[in-house]
Amino acid sequence: MLPYRELLLWQTTMDLAEAIYRYTRDFPLAERLGLAAELRQSAIALPAGVAENCNLPTPGFLRGLRLTSHVLLRLENQTILAQRLRYWPPDQFDDISRRIVDVQRLLQAFFNSLGPLPNESAADSGRGRGECRGECN
Repeated sequence: MLPYRELLLWQTTMDLAEAIYRYTRDFPLAERLGLAAELRQSAIALPAGVAENCNLPTPGFLRGLRLTSHVLLRLENQTILAQRLRYWPPDQFDDISRRIVDVQRLLQAFFNSLGPLPNESAADSGRGRGECRGECN
């Protein structure tokens, strides 16, 4: 495995975290310890998760990426709430949304290339990767 700083996934998640930090600077003062802090915590957990797990054997790395995908879903929901509350302009929301999709694609590419976890059936292999398999409806 490459050093984590050379992974496109890490670089992309770090860019997303940086954008979240920049864009939450203008949130209302009342939200600095609320939604803005939650967004920042989720955002920085993404590149940290990649870095912490990149040197693990493949099963451990995959488990770490699964956790990262869960954090990404949390971040996506937080960004939607921030948009609904009109805490950032549409262009910032569009930029964050695009970056989230980019990370989702990179995570999916890792899952596709590394395969399912040991003891995981093909039917379960989509869990934790943003695929609802019917339970989200």
